[in-house]
Amino acid sequence: MKQSRGFLFFFRKKICDLHFPFYIYGNERNKKYLGGGITYVDNRELVLHLNNIEACHHDRPFLILIFSMSYTLKTYSKKILADTITPVSVYLKIRDKFPNSILLESSDYHANDNSFSYICCNPIASIKIQDETISKEWPDGSKESLTIDKNVDVIQEIDQFGKSFNVTDQDFKFITNGLFGFMAYDAVRYFEDVQISKKQNSVEIPDVFYAVYQNIIAINHFKNEAYIFAHCFNSENNIAEIERLLSVRTFASYNFSKEGAVKTNLADGEYKEHVELAKKHCKRGDVFQLVLSEKILSKIQG
Repeated sequence: MKQSRGFLFFFRKKICDLHFPFYIYGNERNKKYLGGGITYVDNRELVLHLNNIEACHHDRPFLILIFSMSYTLKTYSKKILADTITPVSVYLKIRDKFPNSILLESSDYHANDNSFSYICCNPIASIKIQDETISKEWPDGSKESLTIDKNVDVIQEIDQFGKSFNVTDQDFKFITNGLFGFMAYDAVRYFEDVQISKKQNSVEIPDVFYAVYQNIIAINHFKNEAYIFAHCFNSENNIAEIERLLSVRTFASYNFSKEGAVKTNLADGEYKEHVELAKKHCKRGDVFQLVLSEKILSKIQG
């Protein structure tokens, strides 16, 4: 179910910035839904933008009713035994049926704390930050795009995106829903006052990507239990389908072979020079840790 939260604004000239989907209620002829980057002009020459709203050529007060959209997800769950499955085998069984699945594997199987692995599939909403643009996709199929400038608070945008979803309370002591994804190292500029220049021929991956997944499989390695969750927005409970996939004893495998020579962006000597430089910065106290990387490229067949 999609819901809305209403706000009433009474303006004369200047309007505050807004960073969420909204409706403008004017006369019936000019009533429109505004998404990211769309401009609305009514018969009073009122110009509105999603992230920069200003009133132009208007000398009388006017009233705007704004609705911020929220989405209610109905949650279903089921506990199953996990003594014969592993996180990797679960991922391999669902990846072909549900593209864009992800695996977050625990690093410690033997402790009660942090003993969970997560396999998430069937994304229904997402937020991506790449090339100075925030892109959002919502469960109802609508999309938004917002260009990042000095007036855009990226962290607030991510926070508001997460708060746009309402879920039913579940009496579990571990994570069962929320945003799953990643932040790249370059995303630090959204948290700290640092400038990072983009290198030529760098890997084109988002700075930030998080998604809301309909299906989450949480595996408790300490107790050999697994929990299947279905967070449904205008859709049926599909836990039975997930169970059938997990009960299959085999999964598709694909062979890959290397073609041609392996290429790298650093020679061995250059990499060693970077290591020595990193050690100097650590000894000097500039940093306490540096993670060095080397890009390795190869064509593959498969």
